[in-house]
Amino acid sequence: MTDTNARLVAEKYLDAASKGDTDAIGQLYATDAEFLPGTSGSTAIHGRDAIAAHYNAHVRSVHPHFDELFWAVDGNNVFVEIVASAPGRQEKTYIIDLFTMTADGHIARMAAYTRQSRDERRPLPSLDAESWRNMGSMSRSVAERYLQAASSGDTATIADLYDRDAVFLPIPPNTQIIQGLDDVRKHYANHVASVHPHYVDLSWTVDGLNVIVEIEAEVPGQEDHTHVVDVFTMTEHGKIARMAAYRRDRR
Repeated sequence: MTDTNARLVAEKYLDAASKGDTDAIGQLYATDAEFLPGTSGSTAIHGRDAIAAHYNAHVRSVHPHFDELFWAVDGNNVFVEIVASAPGRQEKTYIIDLFTMTADGHIARMAAYTRQSRDERRPLPSLDAESWRNMGSMSRSVAERYLQAASSGDTATIADLYDRDAVFLPIPPNTQIIQGLDDVRKHYANHVASVHPHYVDLSWTVDGLNVIVEIEAEVPGQEDHTHVVDVFTMTEHGKIARMAAYRRDRR
């Protein structure tokens, strides 16, 4: 499936979700699909019929309005970072949807992750299509170095990967929005140096200067695995301009 067609399926999903059209949502899923809701404590739901029943129970009456959508597409993988509002609710919802599509245009897997705060995204550089594609390998390399440094608690190396005026949104439930290299450096030194996660599984979506890594990790002292998504935006010069972490509590 092409990047364009994969995104079209995700766009149909969001359009149906905004209308509460759970029948249309259900038909977008493959018969053996997997859905991981973003709701705290939710477990994976398997199969189109079970997924459709979940949407009928929890989504039909919501009718969210999508205030902001930020996209990244890599083959069959589609990432959407969403700021949403809903009738009768003052607070915004900050969520990401990670889709994997089948070759015939259905959703094979969708995982939702959330956080409680978000920054105002800066505009991306204006690059031609070829230049944008060529940025992908550099961007992934920076993210790989970040993860390697994080696993060893090397916070000095992590900080050196950030741009001077970078923005960092730590793993929820932390709601801080940390801006500027000096404050980023302090946060990692105070909160990350002793963590040393072991990565059980990494799933990548790379689209130009955007890198999204879905992570399952073992953390010393924690009984359950941690499930997070790190959302990187790089500069053209190979620095991290922004990193936002989203979380879900169960697999």
